[in-house]
Amino acid sequence: MEGRLLRFLRHDVVRRTFGIDLRSLAALRIGLGLLLLADLGTRAPFLSAHLSDSGILPREDVSAFTLYSLGGSTLFAGFLFAVAAAFALLLLVGRFTRVATLASWVLLVSLHLRNPYLIDSGDKLLALLLFWGIFLPLGTRASLDARTRGPSAFETDLICTPASLALLLQVAFVYVFSALLKDGPLWLKDGTAIYYALHVDLITTDFGRSLLRYPAALRVLSRGTWLLELFGPFLAFVPVGSAWFRIAMVAAFVALHIGFALCFHLVLFPYVCIVAWLAFLPSAFWDALQRTRIAQGTRSFASTLIRGLPRSRRGPSPSLGTAAEVLAAVILVYVFWWNAGTVLPKLAVPESLRPLGEQLCLRQKWSMFASPLRADGWWVMPATLQDGSEVDLHTGAAPVRWEKPEDVAATFPTSRCMKWLTYAWGASGPEHRDLIASYAAWLRREWDARHAAPERVESLRILYRAEETRPDDLPPYRCDLLLYEWKSGAGEHVVPFAESLVALQAARAAGAK
Repeated sequence: MEGRLLRFLRHDVVRRTFGIDLRSLAALRIGLGLLLLADLGTRAPFLSAHLSDSGILPREDVSAFTLYSLGGSTLFAGFLFAVAAAFALLLLVGRFTRVATLASWVLLVSLHLRNPYLIDSGDKLLALLLFWGIFLPLGTRASLDARTRGPSAFETDLICTPASLALLLQVAFVYVFSALLKDGPLWLKDGTAIYYALHVDLITTDFGRSLLRYPAALRVLSRGTWLLELFGPFLAFVPVGSAWFRIAMVAAFVALHIGFALCFHLVLFPYVCIVAWLAFLPSAFWDALQRTRIAQGTRSFASTLIRGLPRSRRGPSPSLGTAAEVLAAVILVYVFWWNAGTVLPKLAVPESLRPLGEQLCLRQKWSMFASPLRADGWWVMPATLQDGSEVDLHTGAAPVRWEKPEDVAATFPTSRCMKWLTYAWGASGPEHRDLIASYAAWLRREWDARHAAPERVESLRILYRAEETRPDDLPPYRCDLLLYEWKSGAGEHVVPFAESLVALQAARAAGAK
């Protein structure tokens, strides 16, 4: 069976359709290295808050084992960050590439499992790209490994293996299954999905809000986005004229994600997706660049990426071997199974096989904006201090400001903090209670550690000032949702999520009268 699969992948039409140019893999590798460094850099100021035992999620509340389980101090987390940065640099320049890819994946998965409430779809896709990269020759072009090794062992710039197929299909899964999950009328029938998404003040930029003046254009964009997500990946695999189709789809999806980046605060998501599409760039793209002035300087690193290195028919291929390729094919089937189960629950991966996906971060559900939030709002966390004064522990405002901020997203030090609170509010049962209580306890500790006794916290409330977007720019329904309260000597109370929903539904009913 494995022999038939490998022979099938060597067919000329299959290679053109599902192959990846080694120069595209090099571009992907460089992009992944830059993304890892950017991710570490943006997370570094919040090591204590997000990854230490004194932060919002102590190790005792983490069920999965990670490298971060070995220590709970900020110093230990910083050490792992430094190791991760070193491997990311090696990946960027292509030195010990296979080891650097594997180590970067292990460290990134450990980071995600340490505090899973801070990650989004971009983080998950970044880990998946690194995982498939372990099976691929990412360091064959534009790398220090290539310069050290000498002429490439590959006879052509194009490879087609189960791992290369898995990488391309993984990117396609993100969009196809995301579109299939967008089965409500907002995207295609009504075309109002982007209208509602741009009203989510927690993530919308000033530019995004400015687009609300053009409702007709937003309807076109909603329908166009859904159609591109569903059919665009298939066009990237058209066997006739594949180079032109691929270039067109790369351009279309890059434009899509540039639009996302301009309209929403999405952490790394649009940039990870842009880097992922670099793998689809065909050989014709690099060959065309080689004929331009860009590639004339033979000593430049960019020229090495575009032109490649001299090829030789001798020497072993830097491949992991047939067993690894078969393993990649098996995991691809597992990943497809996981995705299919998100659309058709009857096909869901059984409980006995789910721990593998959970621990290796292979689990996936691409539900980005599948049902854009209609209810969002802003946080107010008033604390009464021992001297009787009040301060908002969320924004630091004193006195407490209850009106809606001009820029809700700016009230968070990082978008990951917003991600945590949004997840905590929407969680149910014990998870909702634990996340809210843990965050509140951290807020009090942080404030008290910086202030003397007269200004320490005596009581604290956490409120979510919710507003539900209505169609046609009608005034939103608004209500205050009390999620948590604590008083020194009296203990704490976390309001169940179900009670919050009842309050919001009551506000909706009152506004509809």
